[in-house]
Amino acid sequence: MVNGEELAPIFATALEQHMKTYEVDIMDVQRAEALIPGRINEVRLANGAVLKAKTVILATGARWREINVPGEREYRNHGVAYCPHCDGPLFKGKRVAVIGGSNSGVEAAIDLAGIVREVTLLEFGATLRADEVLQRKLRSLPNVKVITQAQTTEITGDGKKVNGLVYKDLQSGDVKNVELEGVFVQIGLVPNTE
Repeated sequence: MVNGEELAPIFATALEQHMKTYEVDIMDVQRAEALIPGRINEVRLANGAVLKAKTVILATGARWREINVPGEREYRNHGVAYCPHCDGPLFKGKRVAVIGGSNSGVEAAIDLAGIVREVTLLEFGATLRADEVLQRKLRSLPNVKVITQAQTTEITGDGKKVNGLVYKDLQSGDVKNVELEGVFVQIGLVPNTE
C-alpha cells in the first residue's frame, strides 16, 4: 500500500509537468517575505526580487492540529499519528485511540475499526459532534468504544513507542488509563499562515 507521503512527490512532479504546458513561470526555492496589497499587489522575495500582480493566491496548506499533551511530540511516528488512511495499516490487529468526535474523528474510527483490533474514541464534549449517519455507523461496530467528556492529558510510552493514554473523566474527575499501541489525533487542521 502506498501512503500519502509517498504520493506527494509524485503528485508535485505531475503538477509541475502539467503547468509547463501553459505559459506559466515556475520559480523554485524562492521565499516570499512580504505581501504589499494595492491596486497592483507586490510580493517581495528574499532574494530582492519583486513580483507584481492584480491577484495573488496564497496556498500555504495546513497541518494537523495537536492536542499539546506530554508524549504527543515524543511519540510522533512511534505510535502517535494524524492520518488514519496513511498510517492505519501500520496498526493492523492492535488497539488504538482516536481523539476527536467530529466528522473527521468518527470517520477515522470507522475506517480504523476495519483494520485494528479495537478502537477507543475519546471526545472532550458531552456528545459526539459528527453527523448522525456517521454516529449510527460507529455505534454498529462491535470493536469500537466511545468515551465522552474525556480530556486527554498524556500519551504514555516505554521510551520507544506508545503504550497508553491518560485521560480525565470530566464528569467524575477521575483520571483513567487506556492501554493501547496507537493514538490518532483528529481535532482538525491549522492553516500554515505564519
